[in-house]
Amino acid sequence: MENKTISYLNSRMWYRFLKVVFVMIFFVVLFFWNMLIFTNQLSSDYNIATGTYIFNPLESICFFFIGNFVILFIFEFTRRAFYYIVLGNFRPKK
Repeated sequence: MENKTISYLNSRMWYRFLKVVFVMIFFVVLFFWNMLIFTNQLSSDYNIATGTYIFNPLESICFFFIGNFVILFIFEFTRRAFYYIVLGNFRPKK
């Protein structure tokens, strides 16, 4: 019978590879989300009459934190679902 713990998974090469891919995808998604916020903030607040950008820092900060929180929640849920499928528990033993 297999030992259903995280240390058991860490001894498997496929799990370590999957962790690296998961973390890389997480950082790529965060990077592109934050770049999207930045570019949309600049392009959507252009004042045609004066030819200048109107920057609203509070709106940018809200989009930054809410978006990053949603991304973090989705990736955490994905990780917990993976643990539930592979190990049979949302919070497996270490």
